[in-house]
Amino acid sequence: MGEFRKLDEIYPTKPFGMEYVPGEGLYFLTGMPCFIDGRPGDEHIIRINDQGKIDLKIKHPLFSQLRSLRRTKNGLLITSSGIDAILKVNLQGEVIWSWFATEQGYSTRYGGGERTIDHDLDHRNLCYPGRLQTTHLNSAIVDPYDENKILTILFYQGKVARIDRETLQLELVIESLNGAHHIRPHSKGYILANSRKGEAHVYDRNFKLL
Repeated sequence: MGEFRKLDEIYPTKPFGMEYVPGEGLYFLTGMPCFIDGRPGDEHIIRINDQGKIDLKIKHPLFSQLRSLRRTKNGLLITSSGIDAILKVNLQGEVIWSWFATEQGYSTRYGGGERTIDHDLDHRNLCYPGRLQTTHLNSAIVDPYDENKILTILFYQGKVARIDRETLQLELVIESLNGAHHIRPHSKGYILANSRKGEAHVYDRNFKLL
């Protein structure tokens, strides 16, 4: 491994997205995604500091099948795929911004029928299989070239959407994807995994495939 060496290891329950922030620690998503063997879901965010201690836990009723996590200037941006939502929470666990696909033109479930989301329900204890979801949002970042926009992957639609943080309106900037995951900044623009094709795609800042 050359200069790389293992420093430590942790064993969270069903880890998904994570991000290390220098001076703060490792943020990651953990917990059972829904009812399994009679146990309620307990998905939440944990931070482990550089001393290896858990110093932050964030839980919220809108956390459902969490799939990605990114640190922002004033909080954490996560995808709550179970309810087709992007949530931004501060470090006190308060939702300070949200975008629900079901309220922005994507209300048809993958398995058919209309879907609405009750914002006052505790969704942690409910299981939403893929057929009940409308988009399966699985990745979201603040656009590194325009902080007023959020980029997200619409998994079922095979598209990347750019969302205006103020108006909540979206434009489709990448299409014809197949099982895409993990959109990230790249030195030339953006990069993502076109998973079902076994491909990595690099795009310029105008979303042209390079």
